[in-house]
Amino acid sequence: MCRYVQKNFVKDFIIGTETGILYKLSKDNSDKNFYPVTNLAQCPNMKKITLTKVFDALVNMKNIVSVPDDIRQKAYPPIYKMLQIASQG
Repeated sequence: MCRYVQKNFVKDFIIGTETGILYKLSKDNSDKNFYPVTNLAQCPNMKKITLTKVFDALVNMKNIVSVPDDIRQKAYPPIYKMLQIASQG
């Protein structure tokens, strides 16, 4: 999302994800405007994530999240599509 905004000539963006990203987007793109779809999209748990914790989870296989297979199957297509879009950036 950050790369897309930086490369895009558009000046106004509607952001439909966790509002915490608005600060970074605004800081890195002071000439552009960002509007949240809702101010209710706030996740206190996302703010607890650090690179150290991600590294520890990956290296030591800590905090594994398991998802029921029916949910995994429904979630796979949009996640796959997001990763495809991100890799094009």
